Amino acid sequence: MHHQEFARRQVRLFDLDFDDLAMPGLLDRMAKAVRARDRCWIATVNVHSLCLADRDPDFRGALRQADIITADGVPIVWISRLIGRPLSQRVTGSDLLLPLAERAAAEGWRLFFCGGEPGVAERMTKVLRARSPDLKVVGCASPFFADAKALVDRSANATLLAAIREAAPDVLLVAFGQPKQERWIHAHLSSGELGVPVAIGVGGSFDFLAGRQHRAPRWMRRGGLEWVYRMLTQPARLGPRYARDALTFARLCVSQLRGRQA
Repeated sequence: MHHQEFARRQVRLFDLDFDDLAMPGLLDRMAKAVRARDRCWIATVNVHSLCLADRDPDFRGALRQADIITADGVPIVWISRLIGRPLSQRVTGSDLLLPLAERAAAEGWRLFFCGGEPGVAERMTKVLRARSPDLKVVGCASPFFADAKALVDRSANATLLAAIREAAPDVLLVAFGQPKQERWIHAHLSSGELGVPVAIGVGGSFDFLAGRQHRAPRWMRRGGLEWVYRMLTQPARLGPRYARDALTFARLCVSQLRGRQA
């Protein structure tokens, strides 16, 4: 792990070390990494990520290589409180985008958006620039990967990686969804071909900000019910996944709580 020089509070949950960081602290950590040109991979971990990590040891191993892990899910915060090691709040990729754009505009950071359907990152850039006119967006890409192997294959990624290196961003936002974005970031950071200080996986955030999808109302997000809203709006795609994840997460919570009592 990097950044040992920073005072940090971590909470061990579900076999991962979550950083207890509110948004300002996370942005400060990113600022230090940009100044030092030091690697800082931020993974926002939600219930779905935890369930994937439980089923796939390789994915869990990749997540453990992240420099910062934030809790992107109210249920994870609830469990941390139940075991007496509370995380102060959740930090999601979607909530991060606007404050990050404001800070980036103020500090002169160069951003690169990677992911989403063609045109989505460009639409999002317009939304962000309307709020922060000084924002420097140095590149947008919407790569297509035929399969999981292509995600981590050097030749399949050569053009994309070259474009990112040439653009020389300070912060790279990757919106491939889980587990693709984490696998991609891990593979190309590990190989040294992704030479960016800050890399963040932000899931479906580009779609929300570009107006392609609507987020749940704030009261539902605060109450940990965002998944209900998403399932109602995309039942065929998300219904089976959420049903499976609910069972897995319940089992993980039981073993977490039992471990606390042992």
